[in-house]
Parts: sequence; C-alpha cells; structure tokens
Amino acid sequence: MKIFYYYLLSIVFFACLLTACTKSGLLGTGQTGSPDPSIITITGINPTTGGAGSPLFITGTNFSANAGEDTVKFNGVKATIVSASTTVLAVIVPTSTTGPVSVKVKTATVNSTVNGPTFTYTPVYTSIITVTGISPLVSVATVPIVITGTNFSTVLTDNVVKFNGVPATVTAATASSLTVTTPVSTTGPITVKVGSNAEVTGPVFTYQTVVTSLSPAYAKIGQSFDIIGTDFLATGNVVGLNTGSTSVFPVTATTSTKLTVSIPATATSGNISVKSNNNGFTIPTTLFITVNPADALDWRQVGKFNSQTYISEGQIATAGEKVLASPSLPSPPGTTTPSLVYSTDGSSFTDVTANLPVTISKIGKISSNAGSFYVSTDKGLLSTSDGNTWTMLFNSTTFGVVPGSVSFAGSTMYLATSGTSSSLRAQFYTSTNNGASWTKLSDLPFGGGTVVRTANGVFYGTGDLLQLQGGVWVQFVVGLGMHPYRIPYKSTDGITWTATATSMGTQDDYGGGQYLMLPVNNTLYGAIGISHTNTTTEIVRSSDAGVTWQIQTSIPTSTNFTGFYVNGSTVLTTNVNGRVYITNDDGSTYQSYGAPVGVSPTTIAKSGSFVYIIGYTSSGSYIFRAPAP
Repeated sequence: MKIFYYYLLSIVFFACLLTACTKSGLLGTGQTGSPDPSIITITGINPTTGGAGSPLFITGTNFSANAGEDTVKFNGVKATIVSASTTVLAVIVPTSTTGPVSVKVKTATVNSTVNGPTFTYTPVYTSIITVTGISPLVSVATVPIVITGTNFSTVLTDNVVKFNGVPATVTAATASSLTVTTPVSTTGPITVKVGSNAEVTGPVFTYQTVVTSLSPAYAKIGQSFDIIGTDFLATGNVVGLNTGSTSVFPVTATTSTKLTVSIPATATSGNISVKSNNNGFTIPTTLFITVNPADALDWRQVGKFNSQTYISEGQIATAGEKVLASPSLPSPPGTTTPSLVYSTDGSSFTDVTANLPVTISKIGKISSNAGSFYVSTDKGLLSTSDGNTWTMLFNSTTFGVVPGSVSFAGSTMYLATSGTSSSLRAQFYTSTNNGASWTKLSDLPFGGGTVVRTANGVFYGTGDLLQLQGGVWVQFVVGLGMHPYRIPYKSTDGITWTATATSMGTQDDYGGGQYLMLPVNNTLYGAIGISHTNTTTEIVRSSDAGVTWQIQTSIPTSTNFTGFYVNGSTVLTTNVNGRVYITNDDGSTYQSYGAPVGVSPTTIAKSGSFVYIIGYTSSGSYIFRAPAP
C-alpha cells in the first residue's frame, strides 16, 4: 500500500512540474525556432529500467498536449498517460517485457509513430522468494528438472535460474514451481532471482558422471585405456562391467573428463560401467572394452547381434571391404529370426534383418562373389550387394529343397541343396543368368553338405552318406558313432559323382562339418566333427584330389574347432577354448593366437588386411576384428 501511495505522489508531483514548466516555456512551448510540428522525436526516457506501475517520463518534440491523442507503448504493450505536453509525456509502465518505447501522435501528418530508447523491464516484487527443493537432485546436462518454492513469477523471463553460476533456460513457470533445462555446468548450488528481488540460493545440484567413449576400445592385459566423459570425481570412481562381474579395472589417473584405467590379469571383455561413490549408484554403458591376452591379435569389437546371447553356428563372408555376418540360428530360445548384420567397411555393423523379403528361421551359408553376397536360408537363396535391397534367387517352396553352398565360375552359379523331407534327395543346380533360372544337374549321393569348385573346374562335395532303403534315401550311420562319417565325393561335370575315400578323418560329424578347398593349388581342406558339443575336432588336408587325407598335426586335435576358413594359401580356424590358428603356407605350419578374454569364438574369416571372428559372451554375441598377422 505504501508503494502505491509513493507512485501516486510521484505522478502528481511530476504532473505539476510538467504544468509549471509548460507555462514558463521551459519545456519548449512557444520558443523561437521550435521544431517542425509534423515531425515527432523521442530524445530520452527516464528512468531506463523498472517494473510495472512505476512512473516514467518521455522527452521529445511534437507530442500532443492532449493526452488522448498520444499513444505510448512498451515493447508493444500500451501504457497509461498521466499528463502530456508537446515535449514531455508522463506515463505509468505497463506489465511488459524489455524492448523499445514508442510514441504515436494522432494529429501528426508525418512520422506519426516513432521508436525511442529500449526500456529494460524489471518486475518489482515485494514478496519474499523461497526455494524449497529441486527434483531430481542428481542428473546430467540438457535435461528438465523442477524447482519448487514460493513467489516465483509466471512470466518465464522474470525468473533467472543459475546452476553453480551458469544460467539455465526456464521452460515453464507457476508461482510455486519452475521447470528448467539444466545447462552444461558443474556440481554446485542453484540460485533463483525474480525481478528486482535479491537472489536466493537453493540446494546443491549434482551433475551425474557421463561416459561417452573409450580410447582405445581394446587393450591387452597389463595395458591401459581411457574412459572419456564428464563430471568424474577426483577420487572414488570405480570401473567394472555391466554384467555384475567381480572384475574391477583399477583407475590410475583422473581428471573431470577422463579416467585412465589399467587392465588386470583377472579382467574379461564386456560393457563398461562406472560407479561414482559420491552419486551412490552405478552408471551402465553400451561401451564394450575388448580385453586381449598377451599373445592375442589386436581384437576390437566392431558389431553386435541384436538379442543374440549364444551362437551355435556362425556365418561370415566378405566382399572387398564389405562384410555380412549372421549367427545362423535364432537365439536365445523363443526367438524366430536370426540376426543378419552388414558393414560397408568392417568397422561398424548395421542389422539388416528387417530388409529381407521373407521371414527366415535359419541361415545355412553366406558366400560372396563379384561384390555381391549370397545367403542360403530355410526359405531360399537370397542375394544383396548393399544389405538394403534383396532378391530371392531360389525359392525353397518352389523347388522343394533348401539351398546350401554356392560356388561360382565366372557368371555361372552352382548350388548344392538339401531335401526338405526324407523322401527327397539333395540336389545340385546351375544357373547361367545370375539366378534368374536354374537347371538341375544331378541328385547328390550325399546329404546336405557342401560342394566346392576348384580352379581347374572339378567339383568336390561331402555330406552324410545316403543309402536307398525301401525307396527312401536315408542317412547311413557308419561305425559306432551316432552320426555318419564325412565321405568325400568328386565330379568333373556336376552330374556324375564318385567317392574318393571312405572317410576324411577319424571323427564322426555331429554339427554339419565344413569342407573347403584352396583354389590356388586345388589342395582340399576339411574340418571333421565341427560342433559346439564335440570334444575333438580334426582339421584334415588332401593334396591328391581327395583320395588320401592327412590330419593337420601342427595344431591340436584334442579340442573343438568351431570356425573354419580357407582363402588362397591362408587357413584360419578357431576353437571354443579361445584360440585362433592361422597358416599362410598351405597348412605346413600354424601360428596360435589368443581370442578376446571371455569370448567363445565360433566363426572366422579374412578380408584384405583384417581377420574377423564371431563370438559370444555372457552378455551377448559380437563381431571382432583385428589386423591380420
């Protein structure tokens, strides 16, 4: 009430002063050489800052002495004129915002509206401002939080909020709450200032640690890597894995934006988590650290299969720098479609399963030729060159068989298939028009295995031995094992097939053993007993067109090999015990390398200067890449 009387007395006083000055001519009325009456000017405003209800004087020329003919606005909001002369207007500041003061005179013929100086609007508040709380108390930058209290302004710009001295943006306001977007700042108190009131200090807001990247994302035991982020504490940061593993990575150096972490002998690969003792909780991340043993290649994780926690069989193929990979079977149980991921350069992968023209439940083999990929599925043979556009080349429903391995001779394709029932044998097809049409060459004398074509045009194949019993072709179980030995076959035309040996090794095959060749010198390689359940797998080689086979004694046979790859004179194989074996001299000598710690590798391939493996961990299934030795 006192403030109102103060304003009223001020207005009366200035009105009297205005009248007296006008009569005495001090404000310019009746002076010799007065300005052109058609031109309005504003020479000043006093004061230049204030709030609603406060008096303000505008000085200038050619105003109307009749207040009803003058219009004054504050940043577009009309003000009340208390008194007027041709050189001074006394007004009351309206509820407005900072902006120019304008004057319009109804009788003026030229420049009837003119903008004057900027008036800084500062609301006048007499109520006491309080801050009672903020929610949440811990968060990150650029997120909304709510400040509760009393006597805030409902005008957003009237409220000035700072986080440890850094201004924040107010997005919503009531008399008792403010919603603000947290700025990029540091842990400290928030402050609130409303209009001309004194600034009020509220609770401390804690900026949560944010982890953005790893540099590098791989390292060997005994080495270190950096965790990049914001708001790391000076002490008390604990680094572990999301899986709840007891592995802890000691922090050796700390800044607010980087933690340097060493890798102990007990560490395993996985997604990093950081716990701040000050914040009191663990921050999980999707950042994967690949921990390599001392004798490993420099493996790093470059891709992940969505929803895949286990891989029973894996497929990976390369076409130049492009890579296409799959775990082959859907996993975990209950899912219906295996993941299929694609990369243009092998450094990062995108899931392209949704791009397939049909829904699949199994992938048999992935191969490549002339920049394109060919994927054998339970629904048919699909092809793509970019992972986005797919073409069905061989429909399983139409032909009644399921596609298997694909081999090429220039533009001619050869396709080995498996029967879809016990009454239909595996078949061998060819296409001379990129899969637009197919011609059947023969019924295969073996089950759904692999057929390859050597550089000199000879076909070799292997699979379960078949016998005709009562008009039905069935698998012939050899020896004491539950599953047949692999029988190698040879054909010079894809029509007539002849067995070259009674077996390729001493192991029965549980999981569909692979059978590959070296096109450089036509040496044949085989992996016998290849399965995640077998305890023994043999890598065998034949240099005499499949007649005799020698077990590769330079690598251990008392282990389970799960991945096998041949290209030129290079052979690569993996086992579930975390070893990778590579030869670059036609299998004469193999070098053993460690796989990432905590990873069970199932598939291996080579492209250019890189080696790729697919492996699974307790937290998911991944693709890893390392420079080839």
